[in-house]
Parts: sequence; structure tokens; C-alpha cells
Amino acid sequence: MAGMRRAVPKLLRRLTSDDYRRRGAGTPQLDLAPYTEILHGLSVGEGAEVALEPNEKQRVVKRRFSMAASLGGHAIKWRTASEGHLRFQLIPKNPPK
Repeated sequence: MAGMRRAVPKLLRRLTSDDYRRRGAGTPQLDLAPYTEILHGLSVGEGAEVALEPNEKQRVVKRRFSMAASLGGHAIKWRTASEGHLRFQLIPKNPPK
């Protein structure tokens, strides 16, 4: 095995502590406005059904709705929906047990 070279990752750039204070070194800020607008008109216990666009992934849209609900102090309970749709209920962030 003498003479074999191991692949070494290439350093792109060094990060300073300031880089980490700015939202995680280049992480883009996600615009949750369309999701918060939909949630804004709902009260706890109410819900909605939304249609996915052809280019949207269910997992991504669910995560964004959950993030938007969390910003408002709520959580999402996902319900069964037909293909290409998402159905949910707005619930308190920490429901009583």
C-alpha cells in the first residue's frame, strides 16, 4: 500500500465567528410568508386542506407549514389527505397530556 494517496477534501474557505452569527454561514433565509398567511386566519382546532403545486415536495411543504406554525406559538397535526393535497389541524405547541 505504499505509494497510494488518500483523497483529501479541498478547503473552500475559512469561517470566522462572525460568519456563524450571520444565520449559519451563508444559509439562505426562508420566506415563510405564504405559509403564515394561510395559518393566520385559523384558530386553534381549525385546519385547512391545501393543494401541492406539481413541483412541490410534500415533505418540504409540511416542514415549512410546521415552521410557520411554530413562529406563531402553534403546532400542526397532519391528517390523511388525497394524493397531491395536504390536510392539517392547528394545535397548541405543547398540548396538554
